[in-house]
Amino acid sequence: MGVAWYFFPALLALILFVIGRRSLAQWLVLLALSAEILIYIILMPDNFGGGGGTLANRYFLNIYPLFLFLPSLLRKRGEVVASWAMAAVFLGTILINPLQASAWPATHAKRLPFKLLPVELTQINELPTNTNPNAFRVPVGSPEARGFLHFLDDNFNPRQADGIWTAGNAAAEVILKTYFPVKEIVFHLQNGPRRDNRITVSVEGRTERLTLQENETGTLRFPVGPGFVIKQAHLYKMKVRSSKYAIPYFEGSANRDHRNIGVLFNLELVPES
Repeated sequence: MGVAWYFFPALLALILFVIGRRSLAQWLVLLALSAEILIYIILMPDNFGGGGGTLANRYFLNIYPLFLFLPSLLRKRGEVVASWAMAAVFLGTILINPLQASAWPATHAKRLPFKLLPVELTQINELPTNTNPNAFRVPVGSPEARGFLHFLDDNFNPRQADGIWTAGNAAAEVILKTYFPVKEIVFHLQNGPRRDNRITVSVEGRTERLTLQENETGTLRFPVGPGFVIKQAHLYKMKVRSSKYAIPYFEGSANRDHRNIGVLFNLELVPES
């Protein structure tokens, strides 16, 4: 699906090929494209995107120009306008500031419209957000049942000994990766100094809520299955959000913590027996 967002002219060319007249030469081009794509997917199912830190799929660039030979030449104004419109919506921020996009390749993916799109879970080890060491393979659970978190945004604070604080009242979107099927994911929560803090946690589409008082703790349990399986990894999509937040520095004269904290969470992973 990434072709639609980053390489829309290729998708448009494929659509025009399907609905238009097709010659033998165009069929041979399609056959070559299909074979090349299958080679990447079969040989590198967990890295066909080109590796972490890349914008879109750098391997796809090798075959991108071939798509332009699939249809007849673009003659209609609407076809050209559609390509430019998609480029403006999805690539505008990247093209306007290419140096920033190269230095921080995950910035655009943390904003609209990309936040509305599904995450390519097969590329969990190669997502551009992994360029932030605090967001990549954050260990959770016990030594006997270890998991790793991959954060997809900046709505969290770096891990500390007793867990991870969300940042502000925005939802922290996370992928949990384990190397064993999980029976239950247990969230151990601790509130900050705010009263009536509404905590919302979602795991694999199931949502649970609870309200915590000042420094109160709570627990939420989520029965799960094998999740999304890629090779030996089991992946689970999660979101954590608090309705209120605080900056401890402003809560007491002796506190030097300038972080923007929402709710502290830690995970307990119960393996399938």
